[in-house]
Amino acid sequence: MKLLLNITLLSLSMAVLGACSTSATPNASAQVAHKDARTLGYFSERGAYSRDKIANGFERKLLSTSRKQHWVLQDFYSINGQPQTAPFTVIDERALYDWDTMRFIDGSVHFFYPDGKKQSTIQLKQGVVNGKREVYYLTGEVFQAQQFNDKGAITEETFFERDGKRIFTLHYNPSNAEQSSLVFYDANGKEQYPNANNREQARALAEKVQAIMMELEREVYQQAGQTPPFADDNMASNQHQHP
Repeated sequence: MKLLLNITLLSLSMAVLGACSTSATPNASAQVAHKDARTLGYFSERGAYSRDKIANGFERKLLSTSRKQHWVLQDFYSINGQPQTAPFTVIDERALYDWDTMRFIDGSVHFFYPDGKKQSTIQLKQGVVNGKREVYYLTGEVFQAQQFNDKGAITEETFFERDGKRIFTLHYNPSNAEQSSLVFYDANGKEQYPNANNREQARALAEKVQAIMMELEREVYQQAGQTPPFADDNMASNQHQHP
């Protein structure tokens, strides 16, 4: 399934500059598909569907179908057969062959790194993000925690150090983006509000958060034997500059 890897760094950066003017995650090893599961097909690392296996892509299996027309699916990494997700429930048959499956999900989804460690969790209701979403460090600690309202709008987002200390918290006003606010935390955990005097400190923390997310995203693709999308962009840019 397509991962929600991007974070709201644009909002974070705008807040910095503007001011200057989990529930338990199932063990991956326990989430192997049922013996009677059947393979629906395969997806490339960019989400293109195929009936034939793709070396460094993904495999999707149908685990079961309910009388209420709900389908239980699970995705796996082709490189090693490990789960990319725990089993998840979809409410529309179109989801069976669509890599961008989030809009069809009802319930929670647990993602894993190719080595089996938990990567992220997200809760959806009838295809709408609802409640909490978390992204984890490779060592299992929470890196990013987001809160969404029942309409799927983000209301709060916090980034953490590995030791649990908060880096940033963004409070969003879904009705008025201009009323959203940002708080960052100093070495002692004390709240700081961005202003002209601490602008560079806030900017450095924003860059730190971005670097961590890029590292985690790169790790997913590297373990899966895939090329990160941003590597494709860099290659295209270099080719354009050096014909």
